Amino acid sequence: MLVYFVVFCVVGFIVGVVFKDLKLALAAMVVISVCWAFVYGPWALATFIELVLGYAVAKVITREISK
Repeated sequence: MLVYFVVFCVVGFIVGVVFKDLKLALAAMVVISVCWAFVYGPWALATFIELVLGYAVAKVITREISK
């Protein structure tokens, strides 16, 4: 399960770097989570949280770089 944590945090980070608009990024994360729900059911909630964590890290890092 640790592998999935790392994978989805990295995917969330990539979403944060690629999508500048919060609504578009949130929509992408929801779509990824819903697709994951078809595979692993309720673990999609954990997936969404991991995606948001990766997204938040990307936003913090990009703010630090742009200063």
